[in-house]
Amino acid sequence: PLLKRYIELPMHYSRFEVDIRLTRYDSALSNLSKSGSIGEDPSKIPTINGTDLPTGNDFGSCLKLIEEHNLHRLGLELFNDKHLRNSIVQSLASRLMASNQASTALSVLLSADPLDVERCVEAAKVARDWVTFFSLIDSEKWQGSAREIAEDLAASAEGTFRRRETLLDASRVLLDYGHDVAGAIDMLIKAEAWSEGKRIGTLHAREDLERKVTDAAVSHAY
Repeated sequence: PLLKRYIELPMHYSRFEVDIRLTRYDSALSNLSKSGSIGEDPSKIPTINGTDLPTGNDFGSCLKLIEEHNLHRLGLELFNDKHLRNSIVQSLASRLMASNQASTALSVLLSADPLDVERCVEAAKVARDWVTFFSLIDSEKWQGSAREIAEDLAASAEGTFRRRETLLDASRVLLDYGHDVAGAIDMLIKAEAWSEGKRIGTLHAREDLERKVTDAAVSHAY
């Protein structure tokens, strides 16, 4: 019965089913996409009870196979249409974000055309790529976003082995994008980065902040 089914199926779809049975998923995706591209009639594809094989050869069926077996790279090679490629890119980015690979997900999202700005901003924030994050949002929102991000970073830093590094990031965000010298120095004091705090105070001619850093350093020494 199985051989009879394969003979009756359209050629490339038949090959797809054989590849699935042999767990040759790369070849299966190639044959499924070929089946759709040459116009094999999906109405001639009968269902099989007890399986989750697609009963069509459209892009949706291909995307399901791509997601189930992590075939995004091959999918991008097989499909040239901009909108279809974007669907694969978005799917890959979701997979990378779920596996805590935010930096890679951001690189993937930035390759999309048109750009999904909202998702890029989200990925950049998780990846702590502040240059990209602030390049994607309106400059009018920089100050408010800088304060919010710095506060989130400071809260997440407590009790972690990356505490100092995270507080330095918060300081840099406040200084570069929030134009908040006092807030930046407060973060540097929390990070016990006395020299950097004094340097920033001197650079911006803020003697009051220089004294604040010095007093904090003396207090810490005691």
